Amino acid sequence: MNLLQRCLSALLFAAIFVQPLCQSQVIINEIHYNPPAIGTEDGLFREFIELYNPGVEPVGLSGYVFDNGISYAFPDNAQIFPGQYVVLAKNLSHSVWRNSAFRIYGPYEGRLDNGGERITLRNAQNQIVDTISYNDAPPWPRGADGYDASLERVEATAPTNDFHSWRASTNLGGTPGAVNSVNETPAYPLLSDWQITPPHPTSSDAVQMQITVDASASIGSVFLNIDDGADEVTGTTVVNSGSAWRYWKGASAPSANFEWTTLSFRDSNWQSAQGGFGYGDLERVNTVFNDMRGNYSTVYLRKTFTLPTLNTRQAFFLDLYYDDAFICYINGQEVARENAPGTYTHDSTAAGSHESNELSSFAVPSHVFNQGENVIALVGFNISLDGSSDFVLAPSLRYQDNNSSRIEMTQIQQSGASVVYQATLLPAPSQTIVRTNVTVEFNDGSELTLPHSAEPTPFLSYFVYDNEIQSTLPLLWTLQPRVSPLLDNGRSYGAAVALRIGAAHPTLFDGALIIPSESGREKVRFIKGAEFFGDRTINVIPEVPTGGTNAGVSSPYREHLGYWFFSQMGVLSPWGEFYRTIELPYSTQNTQRQQLVFQQINERFLEMHGLDPNADLYKLERRANPNWEKHTNLAEGNASINELLAALNSSRRETIETRFNLDNMLAFSAASIFTSNWDGYWQNYWTYLDPATNRWEMYPWDLDWIWGATPPPNTGPMYAEMPLSFPIDGNAIGDRNVSRPAGPVTSPMHQDPQYYEAYIQRLSDEFNHTFGQTFLFAKIDEDQQRLLDDLALLNQQTGRNVNQRIQQIQQSYETLKEYIIRRRAYLQPRLPQGVNDWALYEN
Repeated sequence: MNLLQRCLSALLFAAIFVQPLCQSQVIINEIHYNPPAIGTEDGLFREFIELYNPGVEPVGLSGYVFDNGISYAFPDNAQIFPGQYVVLAKNLSHSVWRNSAFRIYGPYEGRLDNGGERITLRNAQNQIVDTISYNDAPPWPRGADGYDASLERVEATAPTNDFHSWRASTNLGGTPGAVNSVNETPAYPLLSDWQITPPHPTSSDAVQMQITVDASASIGSVFLNIDDGADEVTGTTVVNSGSAWRYWKGASAPSANFEWTTLSFRDSNWQSAQGGFGYGDLERVNTVFNDMRGNYSTVYLRKTFTLPTLNTRQAFFLDLYYDDAFICYINGQEVARENAPGTYTHDSTAAGSHESNELSSFAVPSHVFNQGENVIALVGFNISLDGSSDFVLAPSLRYQDNNSSRIEMTQIQQSGASVVYQATLLPAPSQTIVRTNVTVEFNDGSELTLPHSAEPTPFLSYFVYDNEIQSTLPLLWTLQPRVSPLLDNGRSYGAAVALRIGAAHPTLFDGALIIPSESGREKVRFIKGAEFFGDRTINVIPEVPTGGTNAGVSSPYREHLGYWFFSQMGVLSPWGEFYRTIELPYSTQNTQRQQLVFQQINERFLEMHGLDPNADLYKLERRANPNWEKHTNLAEGNASINELLAALNSSRRETIETRFNLDNMLAFSAASIFTSNWDGYWQNYWTYLDPATNRWEMYPWDLDWIWGATPPPNTGPMYAEMPLSFPIDGNAIGDRNVSRPAGPVTSPMHQDPQYYEAYIQRLSDEFNHTFGQTFLFAKIDEDQQRLLDDLALLNQQTGRNVNQRIQQIQQSYETLKEYIIRRRAYLQPRLPQGVNDWALYEN
């Protein structure tokens, strides 16, 4: 927009959104209301509000207060100078504020509401200086709601309480104490609606797309940009890993702060050598640091380079081999990191280990580059000062020209404050995700991209499908995160598509993040407001597990049957379902698999089952530190579970009677004994504290070892003789003579005579009911037949040889049946007779 247009827009905003504000030069300029948690640290501690003085005179903040939501009174000497920023922080001592050049106040009382609320700044006369009622749902930006973007004002004159005036920051963590990353972004237009016709296109359909935006007299043309999902190309190398680099051995710091990352820094006293630095693993190393081990744990690299041209169609990538951690900067701005500590010095070590046997690639946002001279700077971290056998840091930088298609849209309707544009897209192949966005060209030549690039899904997307896959299972397509030519922010975006049994059309979840986990597993995390039929996260298990489980290739069937069995026993459990899975972009060479998908236990899990998502939720994981991993209310620490454990030791009977959902606990204990849930008492379960009743519950997790899976060093398929006393002491007496430590909650409970008696009674009641052989075998046969029928269809459609897969399924389920027979034979003489109607369930 030109200056006249901006002034007219500001007058229009002021006429529509009149606020009872005093005459003040201080505005609320940025709000970081929902920073994501980092590990066990609650994002609460990185919350902040930024104030800005756009005027020409300093403003004293003495007597100024925040109310509505948070509470804070500025000290008597507080002031904000013209063109300057001050930050009000929740936690002044947090490392994010270290070495900050701007003034920081705080801490404030309360916390910013993640769902949105009104916050108000008042002066000493109790007049409203500025106020905003933000929200986490459209039309307010969603990118600020837990995706590490802040909520930034587009310009100082834009009315505070209008959603048009705010965008999610393009910088992760926001821009506290600095010019907003979205500064001077036009407030108008915003995209208010879009739709395609037909709504579920096939490969023979041309697609008509309509968008609706706010009316603006300054719009010249509107273009629809199209990403057809074609594979990325290698691109042009900008910086070669094997060229000459400047380096600094981290026996001391290269500069007082981060000056060494900037273009203006003089590195003439740094050494120069051929790139590929390290020791031990010499395959990637050209310059060997024989003196690194025991002397320094960090290495710093710099290299200047020139970009003769720079445009929005260039997508940049950092490629490197590294062992064990690194941080990369372009022109002083951090662009990538892995395994690095949150804050660091020259003698820091890596936060995790990583081998350099595979090339790693990271998208780099194009806005950090200059046309002309630039500098790339990296710091590499070894896992320890003197205990590591190798170190590698070998970076390179490239870009590719992304030439997405562009169609000019036609204005077809204008009504009141909105305008409708339309364009027609050519047909796309079946099983293709088509991503689009919109470029608005203003009359003055400036441009605006919609949706905003900092949104979690900055695309208008659809899925093309001809319904050609026949399956007895639901279908799940996944797209690994990839950079789109539609954006210049360098970020990668994944996606998932699901077609459930009985559904007429697939559902696209663009923006879903595919996260690799241990042993080939994946987590798929969905954005808020576009959950996987309610779930924020699902887990995908390999078709043929190759590690991470003692049950081997049978583990998916054990886990699937396990969650079902616990739910049949009355224990709240995650759902699990086998899906036919397909990787995107689709190719006839893609392998279609049968993979187990199951629900993640988290806040959404609680909410979907009518429980309080804000209650305390822990996972017991013995390998973690602390063992009780808290997943909600992180700022409050582990006080509630520690108090429970102390109460169990001091007043066991009273605690059992008043602090537990006994029906849940007895069902969990019985289900674990029936299935020989080796881990289930000691670790790998969830605990939930119901705030309405102040009672605890337990939920199962990681059930791949049950139904007879034998822990090492034993190799037998059965573990049918786990004694009834196992929950007390973890002793699994028998021909295998193995044991587990006693569970911290279940052991004291089972030591109580009354609880133990009730536990035995629950086993007796369910022995020929839920654990009845006929009942369980019917479920096993049903699941097995469904998988085998689907394999037959898969073979017909793809020609895949399924013989080995058939054998895997049949042997796995046969092993499950064998375990059930042997377990029942072991338990029957050890349990008292239960209910009178057992005969109804007997074989």
